[in-house]
Amino acid sequence: MTVVLNYKSFYEAFKVGVVDNGFTPVAEILFRPLFEAHDVFDVNGEPYEVDNQKASKWGNGQSNIPKEIQEVAGTNASLNKMITYFNTTVLPCVIKEALLDEMIEAVEELVKTCNLSESKKNALLNFCTPDKYGEFLARVFQRALLEENKVPKPSKQEMLSKNAWASVSEFDNTIRKRIPRPQVSVPDEIQPEEMEYVGQLFKAYEETTGAQVEGPDDLVALNYRDHFDFQRINYYRAEIVHRCIRDSVRNDEVDCFDYLKDEIETGITTVASPRTHYDNPVERVNAVTDKAGSIMLSYDTEQGLFGLIGVGEKMGVCHMLVNDSRLWWVDKNGEQTV
Repeated sequence: MTVVLNYKSFYEAFKVGVVDNGFTPVAEILFRPLFEAHDVFDVNGEPYEVDNQKASKWGNGQSNIPKEIQEVAGTNASLNKMITYFNTTVLPCVIKEALLDEMIEAVEELVKTCNLSESKKNALLNFCTPDKYGEFLARVFQRALLEENKVPKPSKQEMLSKNAWASVSEFDNTIRKRIPRPQVSVPDEIQPEEMEYVGQLFKAYEETTGAQVEGPDDLVALNYRDHFDFQRINYYRAEIVHRCIRDSVRNDEVDCFDYLKDEIETGITTVASPRTHYDNPVERVNAVTDKAGSIMLSYDTEQGLFGLIGVGEKMGVCHMLVNDSRLWWVDKNGEQTV
């Protein structure tokens, strides 16, 4: 299958070599040589910086790389700067040695199967040797930044096989029968993948009550155990649907759960703003999750998730955003923030 060599596809290949490989951490790594001098400006004259929203939209193909960035990235001066950066910083300090070969293979496979002409592919692949890995990655990254990055959401008609389904209604009914609403099961023990959002909740309880919270049992005396258990239930409501959807998505399809996260993040912006005052962080948690539960999803996202997203699942996405470092209840200094 031919793929487009763009930022989205390069991110997917490059992140194989990075342990902290979310949208934002990887974007901060890749765009550093372009942004560190603060001389790449947006249409408002502000210097570009990586933030969670940009990183997410670029990484999942929701937005194109802005032309101001492309113009700078396409110069020989920027290429030389990126080559030096990949050689002196990325390869020795960022890429884990045990993952290097796997990451290089992923980028090499991307080049081999991408939409470039054979001559352009070969020109890039000539640098795929151990002594030139830094230049290889820099040149592929430069090329990726210059290509169309926005991936259109798949339409209903694109998802239908011409001969397999008679109508959109039949398609919806068949899919919903194939993917029933999953049952929520919450483990008694807090799982490793929960530690980030659970840690933020514990900080919120500590800041609100002034008491130290080291585990769920400490919340009983504080009258917050039921509150905490409710947050975990909602997290697993969202996570179980995420797993269900993820397992049903083909390699050539877009995971609509990423769109769900983006829509929830956008919908809670006002109530989650640091300019919005709350008496304590638990009030912030309640206000933000309540707002998330009331958000009306776009038609495409609703249909792409097969109607499995209800109020609890939307609330649970807030804790996923905390896990992704796109939302906070209390910062490292103990202050309410986002």
